[in-house]
Amino acid sequence: MNGKNDYSNNLNDLSEETLQRVSDLGNHVMGSFFDIALPVLNNMGGININNPIKKTTYIPLTNIKEDLTTIKIIVLIPGSEKENISILLQNSTLTITATTTIANNEWEHIGEKIYEKKIKIAEMVTSKDLKVTYINGVLKILCVKNNENGLNCENIDID
Repeated sequence: MNGKNDYSNNLNDLSEETLQRVSDLGNHVMGSFFDIALPVLNNMGGININNPIKKTTYIPLTNIKEDLTTIKIIVLIPGSEKENISILLQNSTLTITATTTIANNEWEHIGEKIYEKKIKIAEMVTSKDLKVTYINGVLKILCVKNNENGLNCENIDID
């Protein structure tokens, strides 16, 4: 029984220490998130102070929900126009790329941002099975599964 208490105490101490370290990093961490798939702190909307004009590829925040007949994907791409977003379906992988359009004289310290996300989807999905919309920085993709095999490579239009 004493071992469980020691484990619990060590876990509590580690949690408090981790929270303290994160809070010590300051407000610039507010726009960051941790991607469980990659052991890296990915910066969402942060600015590289040493080289603010540097073009960096960011991984957009993504939410995917799949059931027996559909796959619903939401991708957050702030600052991009619909014309600057590309969606490619190739070998059962959706590749979403986008660039921001906020790099003007007033905002030149931010620079142009490039977003890219690859999402593996069911082989039975083709471009005609996708319904894509983009409103206010939110890209919504509805994939309807069918029994046909997908084509090799297709560009997807955004409504």
